[in-house]
Amino acid sequence: SLLTGSDAREARFREQAPAYALLHLSSHAQVDDAHPLFSRVAFAPPQDSSEDGQLDLGEIFALRLDAEMVVLSACETGTGKLMRGEGIASLARGFATAGARSIITTLWPVNDAATASIMEAFYRALKAGANKDEALRQAKLEYLDRSDRLGSHPFFWAGYIPVGDMRALPPGTGWVAIAGSLILLIAMGAGASFFWRRRRITSRPGGTGYRA
Repeated sequence: SLLTGSDAREARFREQAPAYALLHLSSHAQVDDAHPLFSRVAFAPPQDSSEDGQLDLGEIFALRLDAEMVVLSACETGTGKLMRGEGIASLARGFATAGARSIITTLWPVNDAATASIMEAFYRALKAGANKDEALRQAKLEYLDRSDRLGSHPFFWAGYIPVGDMRALPPGTGWVAIAGSLILLIAMGAGASFFWRRRRITSRPGGTGYRA
């Protein structure tokens, strides 16, 4: 299933995600170190009061997933506040708690062009049967082989890291699943991106404002 533009709604994701073995979110994300549970992934502008156009960490914790892999193609999804006795309160941790067995996450803001190149090579390596961490390593090496001096700087490729179960995808979630109906892709369209960037203050319970 492919959700893009105005179809990439938060409510649809929450409804459909539990049925998929592979989830790939290509979106915007924002870390809230002051209030970690309000770190969030952006979706299309809301169409009714059942959603606000952003899936925050608290809502991710409440999901019930059965995902073999979640790819978080957004900025800083593996970072967050270090909680004493708990670890880092990241968006990636939220998806792990929700049931994702492996996650591809990011440590800093990622470049769109570099991401597209790395992800294409990553899925190609998965198709060939590589373990997830090895597939990502191969994808980065392919990217470096094609990059100029600027593009080869670690900023452009080193931010993606794998966590969790690194074994190759099970036979039931092989390339047929990747190319077919078992992958849910959330891609932000121009309208959703505009909504996310222009939405400066979001009201939250307790009257606190959060910049987006």
